[in-house]
Amino acid sequence: MTDTLDQLYDDLKNIIFNHIDNCVAEAKYGGTLIREESEKEHFCGLFKYKKHISIELPHGAKLTEWQDILQGNGKHRRHLKFDLETNIDIHLILDIVTASLKQC
Repeated sequence: MTDTLDQLYDDLKNIIFNHIDNCVAEAKYGGTLIREESEKEHFCGLFKYKKHISIELPHGAKLTEWQDILQGNGKHRRHLKFDLETNIDIHLILDIVTASLKQC
């Protein structure tokens, strides 16, 4: 289990960067947008709130396979929330983030 939200944020960011090649981070909107180096559009973003970290997926509504896991009901965006009590399933995160990457 992670002790602080800062550590959780770093852990989630490292999971993405260590498993998806050629990622570029851009500080924007109070968080970190992540895209492939060769692309202009981001495939996910990390945002820290008071009590949780959110992985935002700009095309999450298209990820129908994970609609029971993803949160949000906007036209396009979905997200995953993590707090200090959340068990991190690295494979699930990577599956969802990789699927989001393919939507860009």
